[in-house]
Amino acid sequence: MNSKKGTILNLFRILWNVLEDGILSQKKALLISFAMIAVSSGILLMGPFFIKQIIDKALPDKNMELLTYYILLLVGSYGISFLLWVIQTRYAVRASENIFYILRRKLVSSILRKPVYFFSKYLAGDLLTRFANDLEFISTFFYENLIRSISFCVSSIILIAGLIIWNWQLG
Repeated sequence: MNSKKGTILNLFRILWNVLEDGILSQKKALLISFAMIAVSSGILLMGPFFIKQIIDKALPDKNMELLTYYILLLVGSYGISFLLWVIQTRYAVRASENIFYILRRKLVSSILRKPVYFFSKYLAGDLLTRFANDLEFISTFFYENLIRSISFCVSSIILIAGLIIWNWQLG
């Protein structure tokens, strides 16, 4: 039995072979999506800094103007981060849908080129189930696991880098 058969790396290799054309055609949307994640993560890192400024500067001095300023910056940073998340989700979902639209078209084209005996060998219900359910499962896996995992990695790297830059002793 092949030891590579069940590995996660082999799964990603197979997924890449199947989705390569679609991913490459959606490269721009995916890159924009990941850029939005990076920017949003960077902006989210500003939240703890603003809270620190409120606690260390505005509250001890009882400076309401400074307190209002930092609260507005805090709320604004979270608002901007939320808007970037919405944009990122829009690009990622659109790219994912387009990738699987391309895959569906390739699959239909491949099925239509099959010889007649292929259709007598397999039941129409089996083909339809494979076409509908399996593609939907792969599509869901692609967006919910692969794209979110990459997003988590990008956010984690930005967070770690931000912590090290902000205070290397705590990072």
